[in-house]
Amino acid sequence: MKLPLCKTTGAWLLWLFFGLQAFAQLPDFTLTLTSTPETCNGNGSIGISVSGTNPAATMIYTVYLLPDENNYVTQVNAGPVLNRGAGNYKVVATQSLGAESNTRTAFVTIANNTVPLLFGATITRSRCGNDGAITVNVTSGTAVSYQIIQPFLSPVQASNVFSGLAPGLYKVKATGSCGQEFNIDVTVTAAQTQLAIDAPEIAGGQLPGCNQIQISHFYGTINNFELFFPLTFTFSVNNPNGGAPTVITQTVASGSNLGNDIVVNIPFYNNQAYSYTLSVTNACGAVTPAGTYFINRKLSLNVVTDEVSCGDNMFTLEPDFFVPPYTVSFTSTPDPTFNPVAFNPAHPNFTGSALYGGADNTVPEGNYTVSITDACGRTATQSFLVEDPEKQLLASGTITGCDPTGTIQASVSGRNLVSVIVNAGPPGYPVPQNISSSIQLDGTLERANMPPGTYQITAVDECGEEYTEQFTMVPVAGNPTLTIVNRPGCGPGTGSVRITLPDANASYTLARIIDAPDEFTTALPYVVTSLAVGDDIYINSLPAGAYVIETVDNCNITRTQAFVVEGYAVQANNITVTPRCGSFELTIQHVSNGTLAASFWLQKFNPATNTWGHPGTGVAYPENTLPTALNSVFLNTASQPILNLQYSGQLRILKVFYTFGNGTVANQRCHQVIHNFNFSGFPDIINAYSFPCAAGLTEVALEATGVAPLTFRITEKNSVPFVVNNGTSNIFGGLEPATYMFTVTDACGNSVPRPFTINNIAPPSITMAGFCEGENSSLAVQQFPLVNYEWYEVGNPGTVLSNTNVLSFPAFNSATDAGTYTVRLISATASSCINQALAPVTVVPNNLPNAGADNPGISICSTINSVNLADYLVAPFDAGGSWQDTDGTGQLSDSTFTTTGLSAGNYTFTYVVAGDCNLTDEAMVTIQLKQQPAAPLLAPVPAVCTGSTVQLQAPAVPGATYSWTGPSGFTSNQQNPVITSVGASAGGTYSLAVTVDGCTSPVSQVAVTVNPLPDFSISGSSQLCAGQSTSLTVVPGSGAPAPAVVAWYRDEALIPGASTPTIQVSQTGTYRVEATSLGCPASRSFTITENTINTAILTAGGCDGNDYMVRVTNTDDFPGGTYLWSGPAGFTAEGEQAVITGLPAGDYTVTVNIGGCERVSEPMAVSNSFCRIPKGISPNGDGFNNNFDLSNFDVKNIIIFNRYGLRVYEQDNYTDEWHGQSSAGELPTGTYYYVVSLSSGKRITGWVYLQREI
Repeated sequence: MKLPLCKTTGAWLLWLFFGLQAFAQLPDFTLTLTSTPETCNGNGSIGISVSGTNPAATMIYTVYLLPDENNYVTQVNAGPVLNRGAGNYKVVATQSLGAESNTRTAFVTIANNTVPLLFGATITRSRCGNDGAITVNVTSGTAVSYQIIQPFLSPVQASNVFSGLAPGLYKVKATGSCGQEFNIDVTVTAAQTQLAIDAPEIAGGQLPGCNQIQISHFYGTINNFELFFPLTFTFSVNNPNGGAPTVITQTVASGSNLGNDIVVNIPFYNNQAYSYTLSVTNACGAVTPAGTYFINRKLSLNVVTDEVSCGDNMFTLEPDFFVPPYTVSFTSTPDPTFNPVAFNPAHPNFTGSALYGGADNTVPEGNYTVSITDACGRTATQSFLVEDPEKQLLASGTITGCDPTGTIQASVSGRNLVSVIVNAGPPGYPVPQNISSSIQLDGTLERANMPPGTYQITAVDECGEEYTEQFTMVPVAGNPTLTIVNRPGCGPGTGSVRITLPDANASYTLARIIDAPDEFTTALPYVVTSLAVGDDIYINSLPAGAYVIETVDNCNITRTQAFVVEGYAVQANNITVTPRCGSFELTIQHVSNGTLAASFWLQKFNPATNTWGHPGTGVAYPENTLPTALNSVFLNTASQPILNLQYSGQLRILKVFYTFGNGTVANQRCHQVIHNFNFSGFPDIINAYSFPCAAGLTEVALEATGVAPLTFRITEKNSVPFVVNNGTSNIFGGLEPATYMFTVTDACGNSVPRPFTINNIAPPSITMAGFCEGENSSLAVQQFPLVNYEWYEVGNPGTVLSNTNVLSFPAFNSATDAGTYTVRLISATASSCINQALAPVTVVPNNLPNAGADNPGISICSTINSVNLADYLVAPFDAGGSWQDTDGTGQLSDSTFTTTGLSAGNYTFTYVVAGDCNLTDEAMVTIQLKQQPAAPLLAPVPAVCTGSTVQLQAPAVPGATYSWTGPSGFTSNQQNPVITSVGASAGGTYSLAVTVDGCTSPVSQVAVTVNPLPDFSISGSSQLCAGQSTSLTVVPGSGAPAPAVVAWYRDEALIPGASTPTIQVSQTGTYRVEATSLGCPASRSFTITENTINTAILTAGGCDGNDYMVRVTNTDDFPGGTYLWSGPAGFTAEGEQAVITGLPAGDYTVTVNIGGCERVSEPMAVSNSFCRIPKGISPNGDGFNNNFDLSNFDVKNIIIFNRYGLRVYEQDNYTDEWHGQSSAGELPTGTYYYVVSLSSGKRITGWVYLQREI
């Protein structure tokens, strides 16, 4: 639909400003401006002087506060212009005399030299009652006096410090040099103390004196508590012998709240139990009982024995709770000739530890008894044994990850290895082999690149002692499980994970996410191999939900594991801001799952730099970094509420926590703003707004901030006292144009004065713009601050259309937007003259024609002779229009289009309707005329058998689509469809219609006949034993006629003369018969196999208790079978198992018979059929009882001990290797004890007697 452009005309008022407009009668003049800076609120001024004016002329000075050059702020007849705030001003001086006037314009700036009075306070917490303090800290401006005004009124003072305060909330007032009075609330809190004292530590070793012992206590306090120094510690020590306690006091002047030690000497009562009590008195006189502690110490002696080198023994005497010097006396030694001086020349007098013996000066082995007597005459005695320590070789092997080789380690505690020989190793490893070159500087062996397997090594240490040890080094099986750690992410509903391989030495060769929740929009599989760092993968910003990851490590181990990503969620975020005077308190209740290293910070917005930063210093915070004390204020949420926050402005609370990084070990820092708020701190008058009322009076609304409730006053009018107490209302009514001094006072008693000049204002009215169809149009009224607007359509005042000074119609629509409108102006004060509805205006609708939308998509076939074009108009449309034969067919009459005689093609017609203002609209209707195709000629279909293929055939028609239908729901859109493997249901009549260009032909039909195949089976026996025969018979299917047998085949070879339904056969093979029915052939096959036993017979032998059994282990494979055993010396037995305990060694077999078919097992070699543990061995080489034979017990491990309980032999996977030997050589005759662990998990213990030939 096309419409002509709708144009509107109107009157435009163009204001032209000329810097100088002169008339010949008035002289040119000069305008000069000066300024006085603003030092207190609104006390700036503009000085005006002119020269060259006509003395008879009248001067008017119009003052504008830039950038607003349309609305002046004041007009005066002479300078100066007083009570102005800082800013850039334009002054237009107009010289008038009669009807003549001329102007001059000048500009001036009033500098802002105000320094706001800003201050905060720090507190000294009260400890003992009235010893708290408040210090007022002025950070900007000048304060001339200070006073506490609540909860009591203190004298006005010049000092900024208030002392001697009890805990509580105080309101402190500071008076500035401009007369402003600001108050802040300061909470003096009480410090809390709690003394924690540990149990004593009693100093051993040397005593301070014969009758003194040193003790110490660690003491401190808990978080957010203090120790009230000085602290006086009182120890009351009880005398175990009776008498008054000994009292000891010690005062600590200062210390750390984190922890300190009090060390003191108290009386010592040797070898007596006694106690002492401890109490602590703090600076406030409060006494804390610390407890009662018990002491029972005496002179004692500790002896430490050691080996310095190979067999060089020594011992050290270490006295405890002694006073030096002390004397040593040996009362018993292993050698009667023992001379202590030979082993320590200082013997017998010592002041510290006494060492005897050492390198190349070994003390004798054996038992000693020694006594010491200290300077106090006390004696202590100790007995001890000196002997060579037993050394043991520790040997093992380690294979890391999937390495093909490993590392052998070996060491002897306290000695260096000097030689290591490999005696036995895994298959292919050459032995013996000297690997001493791998002995390290610390005397231990570390041999790399060793193949896995079992090793036996012989090592020699630096003392010449030889050791033999056997061990096995095997690869560690790969752990199939990944370790997946979840952390919430930075954003809501997102999380992060760390995925760790079970081997810290492994690495990823492939890692990919193969399943993920719907919120994961990246295509799967998602390869994350690049995010791996060593054996870890770090992924963040994952949508919460269930995932599956697939990994391949450098050992080519594939792991697939599911995991769940937990998204970041906030369960509670309750922030309470409690305003105080000049400060505020915060209570933060923030509960979320993002808790890793979480911290909370207070920041302030700086609009000048568009940055957030420290609310006190203004230091900018670099976004997305970790806040610091330089650019933010840390909020300690462990102690709430958070008091005395002396900041103002636009503030926010920033939460910082951590999640996993993305492809990096470093954690990613998360930032979340959990709360925004504003706190003004002190009151201020931001601006004053005027609104015209009746009788030339003005209503003024003040925009102010501060701690509510605010109260408002007028104190001056044109610099003359003029008092109006307006209470809590910020709207002053009935004011004449003049300069007023307004004052606002907040709930804290802070008050701020500010002058404002009120001028005449034109009354509001509604203006119109636009209102052509589709044009951006609007109704508007002047914008007044602190005024609410409610636009509505007259007659429907309850539906508010806009709450601004503008009612917009973005694309004017007459049908929906025309009407009569007005606007309500609403003030917060019910009695205000602002509250009124303006005179309504009427928006008149446009009258537009409508022919409807174009309709290009009409198709008809040639079988339709005529068309009414009106039937194809698109609603809505205007009736009564005219039709035009656009293509000139000559076959249009009114709205009827006759198709007779026309060829196929497109024909277009135009529908035209007229409207007001010569506007018209058109709609195009296009008819596509198509020809109908003829009925197709179908080829006949011959009869077919079931399972055959039917070919339907139709002639080719250019551009046609084919639509076949037939029996059993058959459909096809092919020209010549093929039906494969047809059944009886496919028989019947098939129909075809062709469609060309949307027009469909008449239907053609063809018949299809389907004959069934013969239905029969072959019956007979499917297995034959040698010499047997059976018959095969053709059996017709249920209800089917007997087919005519044509021929029989065996293994596809024709059987001569076999053409009857039943034949006799005696050979195995596959038999096939061919038969026909209704001309349709069919064949069936039947296989006869030889009846044999094909399954191998599995046998096993071993001890069952004290009997040796042989058995068939897979009897389930031989149902109905019988078993016959045979073996050496004519042994036979029947059954699935047989007992052969004590029978000769040799091969044993079993024969299985099933239905006359037999199979013999492979021979099973039995070397030993005894199942009792030997009670003795005699390794003399005579071939009898030489070894401890456990070969029939499947031993996992054996340990043999001598009668002293010392281990002399150990072997894994033992059979009969022990013949009375240990790692040190042959063992003597005697009884030995064994612990045998079987592979079945059973443990057997007992004894065996070893007999040596004498």
